[in-house]
Amino acid sequence: VAMWGFGAQTAAAAGKPQTDPRWAEANAAVTCAELGIHGASGQFGDLWTNGIYDVEVEHPELPPVFVMRGGCYERFLYFDAEQYWRIGSGEYKDLSKAAAGSMRSTAPVEPGTLPAAVAGWRVR
Repeated sequence: VAMWGFGAQTAAAAGKPQTDPRWAEANAAVTCAELGIHGASGQFGDLWTNGIYDVEVEHPELPPVFVMRGGCYERFLYFDAEQYWRIGSGEYKDLSKAAAGSMRSTAPVEPGTLPAAVAGWRVR
């Protein structure tokens, strides 16, 4: 059984993502400037996950981050330290924290793989 923890006691530094030229090749600012997530259900489905996300690219060779537009909670779709795409809080995004959040890709993906190309997702 996978357990996902929340709060400061579970937020251990996971390290920052490494640069990789495959992120620059993916060119998220052009190819995936915004994305919509709809139909997520469950404990953290509707308010915590569903919505429109806008891309932010800090550096061309780092994974992009997608920021939920509006909504009740500050949510981010980010590439975690274990190479999963994951929706979580700013605290966990900043740590590239794995094992947290409301939704994640069902399997790790290679750097340069944008969320629209992910085959499956798991909602918590």
